[in-house]
Amino acid sequence: MTPISSRLATAAVVTVAIGATAGVALNLGSSASAQPDHGRGHSKTLRFVAHDDQMAFDDLGDASPHGPGIGDMLVLTQSLTKGGKPAGRIHDVAVGVDGKRNLFQANGSIVLRGGTVEYAGLVKQTSHFVMAVTGGTGKYVGASGEVAFDFPGHKQKITVTLAP
Repeated sequence: MTPISSRLATAAVVTVAIGATAGVALNLGSSASAQPDHGRGHSKTLRFVAHDDQMAFDDLGDASPHGPGIGDMLVLTQSLTKGGKPAGRIHDVAVGVDGKRNLFQANGSIVLRGGTVEYAGLVKQTSHFVMAVTGGTGKYVGASGEVAFDFPGHKQKITVTLAP
């Protein structure tokens, strides 16, 4: 697996997006309620561990045929846990948009009980990056905020912060 494909196995988050080594998990403990706090002025934070499930990385061969480059694509699905118990799934797609700076445009869905949280953004190949929450379904309709992807060592943490 190339460095970019292992990092893209997120977020994920979409996945997605860039970072993580297959099969490694971290117990993050408990988090606040998953429901957005409409009008009460408090953000809600959801913390998950992502576990690799399905992933495809296509190195489509531009100026850098053996590494990240423009047009390269990652598609992934990961399971999420919270406190060691199943909590949802991530589905993510990322496409290389700048081979010189290793930038990917990524978007994905975090599927949870009661709805989905949608996210998107421009991602640089680093061990920490943040993407925008662009909306949601079910109890997450109208969601905004951000999704942080952290990869300390071989661990993958996903933190969703929903704005009030």
